[in-house]
Amino acid sequence: MTVIAYQLVIVFTLTGVRLLRSKLFLAAAWGWTAFSVINLFYPPLLFLQLAVVWGTYFLLRPRHQFTSPSLLGPSQPPELVSDTPRAKLQAGKQDLEEEARADEGFVGSLNSFNRELENILEATRLSNRKLNICSPIKVQTRVIETKFKLADFPTDLEG
Repeated sequence: MTVIAYQLVIVFTLTGVRLLRSKLFLAAAWGWTAFSVINLFYPPLLFLQLAVVWGTYFLLRPRHQFTSPSLLGPSQPPELVSDTPRAKLQAGKQDLEEEARADEGFVGSLNSFNRELENILEATRLSNRKLNICSPIKVQTRVIETKFKLADFPTDLEG
C-alpha cells in the first residue's frame, strides 16, 4: 500500500509542477528520476517508479497544436478564395506544408520519447551496477564470518 501511495505522491507533485510552473516540469521529472536511482536498489520497484515518473511526464507534457485546414475549413473567408488553378495549387502547397509540420512534431515527440527511454535504461544500468558492487561485499562478509566460526569450533585432532 505504501508503494502505491508513493507513486500517487509522484503523480501529484508532477501534476502540480505542470500546472503551477510548466517550465520546471522536465526538471521535476529528472529530479524524481535521480531520487529514484539513488534511493532504490530493488530493480522491479525502480522500473515501476521510473515508469510512473516518465509516464506522467509524457501524458502531461506540453504539446504543439497543429490545426488542419480540412477540419477548420478554409483559412480565408469563402468570398476571397479563388477557384483558379493557381489558387488551388497554392492551397494544396499550404496543406502539404502543414502536414509536414505535423509530421515533424510527431517524429520529434518519438525522438524525445526514445531519448527518455535511453536515459531510463542508463539509470537502470547504474542501479544494477550499484547492486553488483554490494554483492561481493556480502559474499566476503559471509566468508569471514564462516572462518571465525571455524576458528572457534573445537577440533578432535589433538586428542
